[in-house]
Amino acid sequence: MYPCSPNHRKSDLWSRRHFLKTVCWLTSSVCPLVGNFFSRFSNANEGISNKEKKRNRSTGTGFVFDNEYIHHTLQPGHPESPKRLKAILKRLETTGLEKVLKFIAPTGVPMPHIKIVHPEPHIKLVIKQAHDESICRLAVAGALSAVDAVCTGEVLNAFCAIRPPGHHATDTGEYGFCFYNNVAIAARYAQQKYGLKRILIADWDYHHGNGTEWAF
Repeated sequence: MYPCSPNHRKSDLWSRRHFLKTVCWLTSSVCPLVGNFFSRFSNANEGISNKEKKRNRSTGTGFVFDNEYIHHTLQPGHPESPKRLKAILKRLETTGLEKVLKFIAPTGVPMPHIKIVHPEPHIKLVIKQAHDESICRLAVAGALSAVDAVCTGEVLNAFCAIRPPGHHATDTGEYGFCFYNNVAIAARYAQQKYGLKRILIADWDYHHGNGTEWAF
């Protein structure tokens, strides 16, 4: 992301709106190419595990969503609003992408994995601060379900349309609209359950993902 000067704001070159306009092309063109490249690269390595071979044979993109994510609210007019997910859902419908995505429901009990990243005082604060803390946990469950789907070969990759976000969350309660650090928790989960040693987290938000940096 470039510095947010008036010219950049006017051009809207790298805005979220531009991202939504191009997500159709990215999903249908770029993702398969990248996935195929890494599949060929992985298969070329000797001693590749059976789990890795299964992942390389997987196809399609998973889509994590639950209607409860829309019910998460902060206050009227707040930029982190349900409209963000509604815009994504509408775009997927108008482009026809919803027909080729594989739906993934958030499942499981996320709290044991939340506690690996966040201390108990933070969790108690979130329970007090969040409009509905169960939706915060459901967002984490969605990220964990995406990890399971990719690592077991159910899908090649996954997009998590979840709320609330998480990359600002550390150990001091809600911060920057974030309650639990979904991606940090998911990364630790992938390491512990599937034995992945190194995980790349690419954060393209304009703001510094301080919570994710803190977590590691």
